[in-house]
Amino acid sequence: MRFTAREVGGGSRALARLGRGTRVLIEGPYGVLTDVVRRNHRVLLVGVGSGIAPVRALLEDLPRDVDVVVVHRASTLHDAVPHGELSRIAAERSAARVHLVTDPRGPAAAPGRPLGADHLRALVPDVASREVYLCGPPSLTADLIATLTDLGVPADAVHTETLVL
Repeated sequence: MRFTAREVGGGSRALARLGRGTRVLIEGPYGVLTDVVRRNHRVLLVGVGSGIAPVRALLEDLPRDVDVVVVHRASTLHDAVPHGELSRIAAERSAARVHLVTDPRGPAAAPGRPLGADHLRALVPDVASREVYLCGPPSLTADLIATLTDLGVPADAVHTETLVL
């Protein structure tokens, strides 16, 4: 079993001190993305910050023949901890690409910023024809939803989960 937690307070910091073999109680997953029924053979997964954890799980669980693009946004290369693992999982699939976008915190979809309309279109030229699963902080998620709408992605093809820290 695997679980991923970002160190944001005393509780999550204590996880790092758990020794191998420590008994724990786990519940979940609780995310809304796990309840979505995929309707499209072409998928875009976008994980921002800690939102990359559920995206990683979705990537691993999608059928191998699904054409999937993963966009992993992290503030710095140091924060992109699971990127190598994402790349490994993608390499094991027949049709998968992973893009790492590093950018300091701020509006993700602002003009000229990584994940703005021009940048996202360059990474995923067929974005309007994909089903999108997006997980990240509320303001960035809202910005990206607006960008996806501007790029022609139908509202019913965008599935989101926001992370509240």
